[in-house]
Amino acid sequence: MRKLMMLTMLMLMATVVFAQEKEKRSVGDFTRITVSSGIDLYLSQADANDVEVECKKDDLHRLMTEVEGNTLKIYMKGNFSWNWSTKTTPKVYVSVKQLEALSASGGSDVYGQNVLEQPVLKLSSSGGSDVYIEVKSDELKLTTSGGSDIKIKGVVGQLIATSSGGSDINARDLKAETVKVTSSGGSDAIVWANKEIIANASGGSDIVFYGNPEIKQLNESGAGDISQR
Repeated sequence: MRKLMMLTMLMLMATVVFAQEKEKRSVGDFTRITVSSGIDLYLSQADANDVEVECKKDDLHRLMTEVEGNTLKIYMKGNFSWNWSTKTTPKVYVSVKQLEALSASGGSDVYGQNVLEQPVLKLSSSGGSDVYIEVKSDELKLTTSGGSDIKIKGVVGQLIATSSGGSDINARDLKAETVKVTSSGGSDAIVWANKEIIANASGGSDIVFYGNPEIKQLNESGAGDISQR
């Protein structure tokens, strides 16, 4: 009985120690976002900009949400490490009215919570970061590098996609009218083109495209491969 009580107390203490706390942040206007330091970003489009953070109480003062120019910068100040087993990864919830560009780096992940409807949008991931998002846009630019991934769906007019350094772009469910895609350095890209496509694969990279577009240009070099499904 005593052992059971001690075990229960230890579990309760662990829950308190690793509990996450939320805090609303007041920030200026922004149309661009950068996130780093392994932070998870939950992004949604809304009628007004809004920022809320969630992390251990002791880390709240180091979880930075600063606006410089028109860019919201999200990062951890100073040296920081998190414990996957206790699920204490810092989280930031951002609502944005207008977004021009988003960049994830340093092992951060981005999760879109609804459809981002923007006329022109740039998304990039690097340093082992991942982006999962749905968009509706006239012009969309995707860039991945350094072992990062972007998985995206939605509808766009023009898509420019570039993957390098062992990164992947999965745009199988992103219906694009025109596509220009470049993959290099052991990277992969999957796209959908309705009207026309330009594709360049090099350095052991693979490009797969869906749809029945007019093929403007296909270039394969250095064991690169391009195929149509």
